[in-house]
Amino acid sequence: MADAFGSCGTAELPVGKEAVNRLIKENKHIFSDSQCKVCSAVLISESQKLAHYQSRKHANKYRRYMEIHQGEDFGLPKKLKTVS
Repeated sequence: MADAFGSCGTAELPVGKEAVNRLIKENKHIFSDSQCKVCSAVLISESQKLAHYQSRKHANKYRRYMEIHQGEDFGLPKKLKTVS
């Protein structure tokens, strides 16, 4: 599966507001409109959000993050069994 920044290590940066918003929506476990958990960045304006998610530095950190966390399930947390 190709990630949001391309595959095979090539960093394809999102271009435009729609592409950035799609990136955030597809990766909402690590990205939001106000915070990038991969880069530990707090984003306080729309222009700052667009500049950050379109930057090469963010793309490189995201690619490394995905290599490290490859195969992890980011879905809903598993429910613990209760002892009856």
